[in-house]
Amino acid sequence: MAKSGKTSPWVYVAVGCGVAILLAIVVVAGLGFAGWRWARRLESDIKDPASREARVLEVLGAERIPEGYYPVIGMEIPFFMEMAILSDVPPREGDDEPPDGFDERGFLYFKMISSGRDRRKLEDFLEGREQDADFLRRSSINLSRGEVVSRGTLTLPGAEQARYVAQRGSIAMGRGGRGEGLTATALVECSGDSRMRLAMWFGPDPDPAAEAASLDLSGTVADAEALGEFLGQFRFCGRSSPVEAP
Repeated sequence: MAKSGKTSPWVYVAVGCGVAILLAIVVVAGLGFAGWRWARRLESDIKDPASREARVLEVLGAERIPEGYYPVIGMEIPFFMEMAILSDVPPREGDDEPPDGFDERGFLYFKMISSGRDRRKLEDFLEGREQDADFLRRSSINLSRGEVVSRGTLTLPGAEQARYVAQRGSIAMGRGGRGEGLTATALVECSGDSRMRLAMWFGPDPDPAAEAASLDLSGTVADAEALGEFLGQFRFCGRSSPVEAP
């Protein structure tokens, strides 16, 4: 049973990610009440474990949450943006609130309309023409500049391709974050759909003292095989019917 009380901090993270879009809806269409109702529904989805899991599965097009991960938040602003977050921190026993931040691993996913400028900056980052991911800060993501350890292209089920780059450094979002480690940032391409799909999987660095060229990436988020297997659990270009909560 969801608990009543103060607003979950994850609501503010979600609103921070979608505030520009939400404000545009309110200003252009004058839908202040609709915005308030959206925020209330979002908070309900966050506080109710079954609704939270169902929403995350819907956004990711998945049948189940990956082993070792827990749903933090799933949200949608119709026609504009969808977002899902997974954490390796389990919810506190007896508490319906979502996991409190991250330990070593986490996953962030965004599907959104974007300007050509943002897409070019992301592509420049993936291809190595740009070293700073400052464009992510508009989505409340702070990814530090770090040494690139791998880069490539994956083929995912139902997707055209996914270009990615993996680097060392820290990542933070809202109240949650992880210190130094590895982060893989991927742009998923879907035929006939121009919306930007951004996936970010982060985890520990197997040997922080080793040089990138000699680093054993096997099984890490920077390993192409491991990254493809993890992302392959989701259907970013379509929908899967989420499993019903028991």
